[in-house]
Amino acid sequence: VTFTLAYVVFAVCFVFTPTEFHSAGLTVQNLLSGWLGSEDAAFVPYHLRRTAATLLCHSLLPLGYYVGMCFAASEKRLYSPSQAPETWRVFLLLALTLPTIACTLIYYWSRDRWAHHPLARTLAHYAFPQLNSTEYGELCEKLRAPIRSAANVVIHQSLGDLFLETFASLVEDLEACIGCMQTRASVRLVKTCQEADEGECQQC
Repeated sequence: VTFTLAYVVFAVCFVFTPTEFHSAGLTVQNLLSGWLGSEDAAFVPYHLRRTAATLLCHSLLPLGYYVGMCFAASEKRLYSPSQAPETWRVFLLLALTLPTIACTLIYYWSRDRWAHHPLARTLAHYAFPQLNSTEYGELCEKLRAPIRSAANVVIHQSLGDLFLETFASLVEDLEACIGCMQTRASVRLVKTCQEADEGECQQC
């Protein structure tokens, strides 16, 4: 009875994690920090793994109770399921079924790079293929890490961006400045008249 009460208190605190458990580091995030990685470096992948790990850890709580009862109530011979009372055999079956279901569900979530995870499905409703350059520029200003665009992401340019791109393509073949011969020239001379001595055109 004493062990049962203590384990129930532990399980409730482990699931709902009060401040004392946070301070002691008894949380899924802290215990599995090496596998979860950094939340700041990869926010979405971190929480995808965190929710999966939390589900698995919580599903193992009944099995942990059974293992603890093997030592707390050794007279029931729970370490040998064939000799244990029928009620405890049913409980053991349930305790083994929950992690199995959790592992199967996590495997389903992790397929196609976690595309089946509920969090990924929710975010997919807001992840348009279609990205505006104005929003992209504002995003770049707020992020500290470099941005790597996926191959299937298309950033639609504004009218100003299209003008700059077209202008840059027209002047990209500029030669070196004839004054210093060090930097690329800022302007390009384009001949618009006919050959010399034809009409009003004269030799420069």
